[in-house]
Amino acid sequence: MAQNALPLPNYVQEEPLSDSLKPASNDTLNLPKSEILRARRAERARQRYHNMAAEERKQFNAKRAVSLRNARVRDEELCRLGEEARKAGNELNNDTMKAINAAQQRRLKRAESARLKYQRMSVEERRIYNQNRDNNRRAKKRDSEPFDNNEMKSETSKSEEIVVDDVQLDYSFE
Repeated sequence: MAQNALPLPNYVQEEPLSDSLKPASNDTLNLPKSEILRARRAERARQRYHNMAAEERKQFNAKRAVSLRNARVRDEELCRLGEEARKAGNELNNDTMKAINAAQQRRLKRAESARLKYQRMSVEERRIYNQNRDNNRRAKKRDSEPFDNNEMKSETSKSEEIVVDDVQLDYSFE
């Protein structure tokens, strides 16, 4: 086999790995090199997560949740943009259309994953899931309801009481 004239970046170079980092199957001859490398990277990532302390895992999970939420919001905005453009009969540039199509595919994949997850739940898990979903919907609806008659809600009232170190402080805004 011929050697590459240029060295590969560190994350692509072949390196001797322990047995635990090798792909589980013996079908490595049938897998492309990129798949083998992806499997090794995934195994290293799992090992890194496993070796984290509890606090590190908590921070990692929080950061991951925020990034996933942002990605989901971005995908929803792209899908909405595509639908609005289609309704208005507008044409979008090629890059935007590619991004919209990718977002729609991710949305379909998430929906299918959620359906499968729900189907795998036990009766008790479904009951809890549905109860939490209904509670979240009620809270969202309650927050978005219009105010009654001339009643106005404000973030700060005319008088606020704050308790600090068991001492009650009164701040009046008049």
